[in-house]
Formats: sequence, structure tokens, C-alpha cells
Amino acid sequence: APELTNVRSFLDIGTGVGLLAVAAARVWPDAKIVGIDIWPPSLKLAETSVREAGLQDRITIRTQDVAALEDVEQYDCVWFPTFFFNRTQFEAAMPRAFRALQPGGWLVLGRFVAGADPLAAATSALRLVRGGGVAYDVHELLSAVEQIGCANARVLPRQGPAPLEYVIAQRP
Repeated sequence: APELTNVRSFLDIGTGVGLLAVAAARVWPDAKIVGIDIWPPSLKLAETSVREAGLQDRITIRTQDVAALEDVEQYDCVWFPTFFFNRTQFEAAMPRAFRALQPGGWLVLGRFVAGADPLAAATSALRLVRGGGVAYDVHELLSAVEQIGCANARVLPRQGPAPLEYVIAQRP
């Protein structure tokens, strides 16, 4: 998206093994990246991914629950993978993600999109629920970003075969 061309500070919520943080550092060569997660085994792997990529000077990995995030106006882009969060967690985390954004910064919500095949869609939904997440409706996400105070919310056109869709919204 053209709005995300010049990211200088990126928060990777649910960084897992850190591959998105590493990819973000490569896409935005001037950006400082912070990856947060709560699961120690993945955080250990994330630190290894960052070290192997030689990006320790630009990527920080933290043990951090987004619902307890204290960062204020630190990032011009925040990645929020909604599929990792149940409704209670999502509602607690959204205001924290918003507060972490700099004015003018962009919140990017990722959601799984089920395929047209009913069996594939049901399997995808089951996988999300078993993992503790929710298959959020796009209208639900658009409403959620507006409720926390974001503007300019829109759905990005899908690209490629991945079953993902992105909602972006800006902190005024």
C-alpha cells in the first residue's frame, strides 16, 4: 500500500519466530523494528532469526503481551494479526495498539479469509478456533478501528494465493 512506503518504526505484534520482523527490516531499510510475543520458545527462535539475519542493531525482540503494552506514540506502523486473538483479548489489545501509533501512523490488521470451498472454509475456521483465535468479519474489523479512533480505514486488495486480507487504518 502506498501509505506504508516510508515506515521508520514498526511494531510486530505476535512476532513468533521473528520472520515478519526480519522481512520488515528488509522492506524498510531505515526502520527500527520491535517484535513482541508471549511464548518463550518462539521468542528464542525470533532472537536466533534476527541474529542470523545480522539485524540485531535494527530489530528488538521483547517478551510482551500486547494487552499490557505501554508504548505511546512510538511506531508509524503496527501489525496486528487478529487471527491470534479471541474477542476478549482483541478488545483489550486494540486500544494499546492504537496508543502505540504515532499520529499519522498506520494500524494493519491481518485476518484469514476462508476459501470458497465450504470444507476448506470450515477447516480454516476450526484451525483458528483451536488455536485460540477468531475468524473476524471484515466489517467487524472496520468497525473496531473506527471505535478506537482511527480514520481512513479500508481493506487492501488481496494479492497472491495466501488466505489473508488486510484492513489498514490511520491514527489521526
